[in-house]
Amino acid sequence: FTLAHGEFIVITLPKNKNIELREENQYYTASWQEGSNSIASSSASGHSTVTVSLNTDTTITVENNLKAVAPTDYRTNRIPYLLMLLAGSLLLIVRRKRAVGKGGGSSYD
Repeated sequence: FTLAHGEFIVITLPKNKNIELREENQYYTASWQEGSNSIASSSASGHSTVTVSLNTDTTITVENNLKAVAPTDYRTNRIPYLLMLLAGSLLLIVRRKRAVGKGGGSSYD
């Protein structure tokens, strides 16, 4: 199973079973609980794994929390910045033409 940020799943299993649970956690940190006790997990190859021997009816709870790290393939979109630069340049040209048309001249004359 795969859980999103803040989502959790509760799994109830019968007694006398050995189980292994694995959670993909590329951008998440998984926390595991058996009843009200935390379970230590191992992490390898982008997965969080726990193995539990159940002798009684037990509830296993898994919760994911999003890691606060941007993916390494993050790229900035430059188009909005180029549009703002173009708009500012056009505004400057229009203001200069109005100043020249009103007889104000420019500082370059």
